[in-house]
Amino acid sequence: MDNITRIGIRKAGNAGLVTTTAAAVGDTLHTLPVRLAVGQGTRTAIIRKIMAYQNTGANQALFIGTRTNVPGFVQVLPTLIAINGVETIWQELEIPAFEFTNDTTAGAAGRTGDICVIAGAIGVPVAGTLIMIEVEEIG
Repeated sequence: MDNITRIGIRKAGNAGLVTTTAAAVGDTLHTLPVRLAVGQGTRTAIIRKIMAYQNTGANQALFIGTRTNVPGFVQVLPTLIAINGVETIWQELEIPAFEFTNDTTAGAAGRTGDICVIAGAIGVPVAGTLIMIEVEEIG
């Protein structure tokens, strides 16, 4: 996507405790405005920094993705591992430049633009991981 090279606005996403239910929809880290019609303008977001801390007694897998109408949570970044008892930070160069979008034409399911996280295993969350992201919004 050609938007990746454009300069956008840096924003902090929601910070919070991962408390995802077994419904596997993910806890929301950042939301883009919903685009209701073609021609309304597309906004995208790229994750530039991820910060995580957890002290659950074991390392935790973090799954970062988006929600679609069907099937729900869809993982889009490689699985990240948060080391137990250590503040883990992934910088811009370590994170794939995936562009989250509110474009209603992004596929049959239609992405909502939500950036979500699940800790533990998809569908089997482990509460107790603190996570925060920094995003760059474009559009």
